[in-house]
Amino acid sequence: MNIAKKYLEQAYIGYHRIICYDLMIKGIQEDLSKFNNDKIIIPRLKAELISYEKQRRYWLNKRIELKQFIINLNIKDKIKQVLILRFIELKKRREISYILHYSLSYIDRLLKRGLFFIDEKLKSSSQKVVI
Repeated sequence: MNIAKKYLEQAYIGYHRIICYDLMIKGIQEDLSKFNNDKIIIPRLKAELISYEKQRRYWLNKRIELKQFIINLNIKDKIKQVLILRFIELKKRREISYILHYSLSYIDRLLKRGLFFIDEKLKSSSQKVVI
């Protein structure tokens, strides 16, 4: 299950990086308005802005890719739902239990089954998975 968890935890990483990039982009946009006549600083700020926007798009696409990966799995819908809530929407197990009206122990079993299935799929996959 370690491979599956590591693979899906990219959504957590992406979520936090997107927040950071949003803040950096906002700061650069503010700086651009302050230094609008500076011919040395403006190109540097614009280059930074482009870089941050590119990284932000990468992590947004990674989260979409992970969600699509879960949706396309050949497992029960309730397992997919639990995996999406946990790893894509970043809900805690107790929140998932409340949302789906399942016991916490049942949520744990569904997560375990889902992670085991993903682990096996990633191990047997002919595609190279980047973690």
